[in-house]
Parts: sequence; structure tokens; C-alpha cells
Amino acid sequence: DDPLFQRVLTTNKPVIVAINKMDLSHGDDDNGHADPNKDSIAQAVSQWRRLLPNALAIVPVSAKEGPDHPNVTFLRQILLGEDVQGTYQKLQQEPQFVVVPEMFPSNDENNDDDDDDD
Repeated sequence: DDPLFQRVLTTNKPVIVAINKMDLSHGDDDNGHADPNKDSIAQAVSQWRRLLPNALAIVPVSAKEGPDHPNVTFLRQILLGEDVQGTYQKLQQEPQFVVVPEMFPSNDENNDDDDDDD
């Protein structure tokens, strides 16, 4: 019912979602025990993908991890208009890069599953 969200849904412009606080979304409490009240990163991305199925990318990030964390770098490069697929491929080599299903729309050419369809 939010007018701003309705505008985002109907825009012809690329939509990018940044999910902040990924450091708090591992499904654990502060002591490392499972916390059923915390969504996992994958659950959060999936929820946003259902709300915005055509979003160019849904990227989990954490300011706490610093500006050089691969997910923050990925988001920054998308916003600067760099090649999404090339950046994604390069950053997949980074051990700290958090990749979860549904970061990209299933019909998007940038989806890792579609790379062999050329």
C-alpha cells in the first residue's frame, strides 16, 4: 500500500536492493546459537525477490564489514554502471563474497545459471 513501493514496482528503471546488516542475519543470536526470530540472508533475499521479481540485483551487505567487503564492492560497481556479470564472475573468487540464490532474477542474463546458454 506504500506509494513509494508502488512506484518502484512500476518503474521502467533498474531496481537494485541492498539488504543491510547481513552480519546480523545469520540466524544466530549474539552467542552463536540458532535464533528462530532472525532471518537468514537467503530468506531475506528470497523475500525481497518475491516483492520485486524484476530487480536487477538484491545484494546483502554490511557496513560493519567495511567498504572493501566484496558485497559492498559489488553493490558499488553495479551503482557505477559497471558490467554486472563480469563483476559478479570476478568477485565469486573472493572467499568473503556472499552469494545466495535469487540475487538475480531467474530470467536475467546475469544469473550464474544462465551463463552456458550463449
